[in-house]
Amino acid sequence: MATHSKHELLDVLKQGDAMHGWGAMFALGRDAVNALLEARFIERFRNQDFIEPISGEYYGDAQSTELVVLDGLMLGPPALSFEKASGRTSTVTVAMELIAGRCSAQEQSPGSASRLRRSHELTQGMGYTLQMTAKLVVVPVPGSNQQQLAIDVGQATDPFCNLAVTDQAARKMGQFILERLQQQPAFEPLFGFINFSPIANDVLRIDRVDPIAQKAPEGAGQGSQPQADGAVLLLMQLRGESDAGSIADAFTYLLPSKGAPEQGNYSATLLLGKLRAEYSTFLASGLLAQLIMPEGYVVQFTEEEEFDPHDKVLFGDIGPGTATCQLLPALSHIGAGQALSYQASDDSVLHDWQAHEIASPRAAGTINNGAYAARPSGELPSAQRVVVVSAKVSEEADAATRSALLVESSEPLSISPRVVVWYSGQDAITFTSNAAGNIEWKPLGEKMGELVKDAYAPQRAVFTPDEGSVPLVRLQRVEVSVGEAKGHATVVMLRTAPRLQVAPHYVPTLAPGSTQLFALDDDPADRWEVFGPGNIDELSGEYHAPDQPDAEVSVIAAFSGPFAGVAIVEHYAGVSAQALALLDRWKALTEFSLSLNNKNRNVVFANGYQQVGIDIVIGTHNFTDSNGEDVWDPVSNSELATLVLLDELGDEIPYLTDDQHGIPRDSSEKWAAKKKRNHFDYYPVGGSAGEAGVQGDEEGRRYLTVYVHSKVAEVARFTAKFQAYDRSWKYSYSEDNPDKEKGKVELEGIKLPLPSLTPFLWPTSGGKRVFEEDGFNTATDTFNYWHRTTDYWALSGNGIQFVEMDFESASMIRWESEQLAESFASYTGIAFKPRRPEDAPLTPEGVQYQAELQLLAREPDIQVALDPEFKNQDRPSAGAMLITLDRVSNFKYWSPVKYRVTLDEAMKFTVTDNYGTTHKLKILFGGGANGRSYLELALQ
Repeated sequence: MATHSKHELLDVLKQGDAMHGWGAMFALGRDAVNALLEARFIERFRNQDFIEPISGEYYGDAQSTELVVLDGLMLGPPALSFEKASGRTSTVTVAMELIAGRCSAQEQSPGSASRLRRSHELTQGMGYTLQMTAKLVVVPVPGSNQQQLAIDVGQATDPFCNLAVTDQAARKMGQFILERLQQQPAFEPLFGFINFSPIANDVLRIDRVDPIAQKAPEGAGQGSQPQADGAVLLLMQLRGESDAGSIADAFTYLLPSKGAPEQGNYSATLLLGKLRAEYSTFLASGLLAQLIMPEGYVVQFTEEEEFDPHDKVLFGDIGPGTATCQLLPALSHIGAGQALSYQASDDSVLHDWQAHEIASPRAAGTINNGAYAARPSGELPSAQRVVVVSAKVSEEADAATRSALLVESSEPLSISPRVVVWYSGQDAITFTSNAAGNIEWKPLGEKMGELVKDAYAPQRAVFTPDEGSVPLVRLQRVEVSVGEAKGHATVVMLRTAPRLQVAPHYVPTLAPGSTQLFALDDDPADRWEVFGPGNIDELSGEYHAPDQPDAEVSVIAAFSGPFAGVAIVEHYAGVSAQALALLDRWKALTEFSLSLNNKNRNVVFANGYQQVGIDIVIGTHNFTDSNGEDVWDPVSNSELATLVLLDELGDEIPYLTDDQHGIPRDSSEKWAAKKKRNHFDYYPVGGSAGEAGVQGDEEGRRYLTVYVHSKVAEVARFTAKFQAYDRSWKYSYSEDNPDKEKGKVELEGIKLPLPSLTPFLWPTSGGKRVFEEDGFNTATDTFNYWHRTTDYWALSGNGIQFVEMDFESASMIRWESEQLAESFASYTGIAFKPRRPEDAPLTPEGVQYQAELQLLAREPDIQVALDPEFKNQDRPSAGAMLITLDRVSNFKYWSPVKYRVTLDEAMKFTVTDNYGTTHKLKILFGGGANGRSYLELALQ
């Protein structure tokens, strides 16, 4: 049913069960989901784990007459839209904006002169996208107990890029870009953005998630694109249900309006089944704590937005949490000479600011305490730069890094196409800009046609050239402006199609002040002429570019008898010949070393989870650039992205993903590396060696740390390699390395201890009494004369701490007898606070019970209240677990079926300690007549 207002939605939910057999439903709005996708996209730049710019060429038509050339095409974060969502499947439309790079289309028809048709400089905000149809999927995360919501880009269909002019060409362009994307080593077919990380075994534990894509009802669309608005509806099967729910013909749309139109819709709604809502922690935090979102995003609910029409419903939003900070703006575009101030999303003071152009580090502007300044016009080494800005959250050597992505262009605003060639009789030209605000369009110089701004989309304008008979070439510059910010494009208007072939027919970039020799393919030209800036030798065809170009294009014309040919040369204002030296790259390495993060720490438990850190330093020689100056040029982010460790046979050590805690237990890999520190402790070392940590970058040096995991008890030696800008591979252990012995490290995987209870402390003499009611003690019995008691049993480590718990069962129950009239029973619960990644939400505090026990307690014939509150001031200590033993007199006997299949068994669980080693344990009731009053610890 279509609903829009909160009042209407609550009326619908009052009509009864809306769960369709699912334990919970969680709806996320389009803009919120896309914010998470952007945050995840930016996260990948921290460790040089990003999608490289795409270059290549292909024919855009079936006749192979239009050659399309892509150069440095950069894709932005994926974004979802829901125009075609059915509400029954997870199929969505995915768009990735083209945020940087160049594209040209050139005619290469047999028997005709090759020529440029149009060229584009791509920037954020133009609206050009790679669009595809894909499915949302939930998949296990190898090496952890998590599941992940992801876009299955690897199986995407119907790619379409609206930069191309026709639908057929757009499909070919989309297919080409998608194929190039899928060929990249850094490409992950599953683009994950929400992890489901269970923390208990109660009725709110998420066992299964099925995603559904919903289109917003008519008139209910909100946000940046109302017509594309919708929701990702996560259908959750929770612990204690043996079967998943059903897929309804139409699920209720759960994201109503907040009221006033300017407030928009809620971006998050949780619908929790009536039975499970009885066990819901404060604002459903027990369920929400299992959702780990990128960059520390969290779901924000308030008590005022919690309702119980039948099932429980909570309305709220998704936004940055307080646990981590972001670098804002995360993705932006500026022009030459402009400045941009970066801020932390919270009150954090950030340190060690860095700015690196991804391919040519020195081409970036300057950054000082979060204030970034682009190079001014006249000092630009290129038309466009892609810069990664980063900062650390503290001054510690191994502090976490935050990143943002910035695209710089030679002008603040851009127009597409930047250059277009028009012939008499062709259609009018539509321009698109990245401008926003009070946009103005105007032709510059002599007006050679009509330029009309689109009344409904002012970032667009249509230019209709006047028909002209003379001269052969006319140039009409077009300007778009918003205040002082301007951008320009040029229409090259030709009187007639050229007949002669000029070589080269298109020069996409030419250094200011440099020369280019043009020639005809066949006979020599009678004369040469240039239209636009620069000069050409009338007889030789040698063109001399201007030192400071003030236009986008020069047209080179060759005349031979009655025929003519043309070539196009593009210019970029602000690019200087002297600044081109910033693109000169390093010539030789001074250092490529590997060292232990702590010189005493060269071992790692062979459990696949513990890590040992290897610090890697790559230093380059200073050199004399093309301006004759002595400079330093460090290796680039793109080069660091290719760095891998090698084993003694020269084979590459695979990388784990950021989401994997360790090597999956069923993996055949013996060693693996990771670019991100996990939450397990290093192997303890004797003595103090002082941790070197990752230093801040300095002239000619880049520092990074790679974390190594082992699953085998052996000694191994590792070296490293990376691919340089010239496509050659550089090796840390080679004759080219001036100190190659520093280019390798030796590590040892340590055999795991045999299963034992020695690492655990357990109160064998009994638990601690924290509550008693209605009864008394005797000299020999502190249990059987009470109607209700609670004892706390503490399980802790002997030299270890508990980091994670994976429960098969977290509760058990035993009645005093197996009589139908029995009501005296003992049952257990647990309390444990796991150590979690920094971007995970806080876990709720309290006693947790197995889902089957909670469901049994709510059976109509039983109706026992399980108390999640701690008694007195007792709490589980950090890295330990508390087991509660409750003895009550009002828990009616339940026959040994259904719930008791689980509850009659021992509490079975796996402890992962702070070194990543797992221990399979169980807790069971004691033996003998009074066994239900005591607990025992044993190995599984």
